[in-house]
Amino acid sequence: YPCSKRKQQERLQRIQSLAPEYHDPVSPGDAAILARPASEIISSVNAGKLEPQDILVAYGKKALIAHKQTNCLTEIMIPSAEQWAKNCKTAGPLAGMPISLKDTVAVTGYDSTAGYSAWVRIGVCGAYLGR
Repeated sequence: YPCSKRKQQERLQRIQSLAPEYHDPVSPGDAAILARPASEIISSVNAGKLEPQDILVAYGKKALIAHKQTNCLTEIMIPSAEQWAKNCKTAGPLAGMPISLKDTVAVTGYDSTAGYSAWVRIGVCGAYLGR
């Protein structure tokens, strides 16, 4: 399965190239964010009491921990999310809240394989979530 091995190596390299803060243990501040309901996190972002970047780091760390335990991540979109978090709207129903997407959702620049390694690198053009 050369495609799947290549994709696994790519994913490992993307994880290793993340900023050092994502490789640190979950801090008490991260744990406090992760323990809050999404509605409270969003309200805090709306009120300017919590920064989207801090939320992303907390959830990013948790996702990487889950991946180490279960191999659950197919694409590492954290660098793109960091750019988004710097300029995202801080008002609205999902303000500052990171989301995860199922592998069947097409995002421009990322593989969407629905679990089929043969579809790696086929590419997605004009994906709705990439605009």
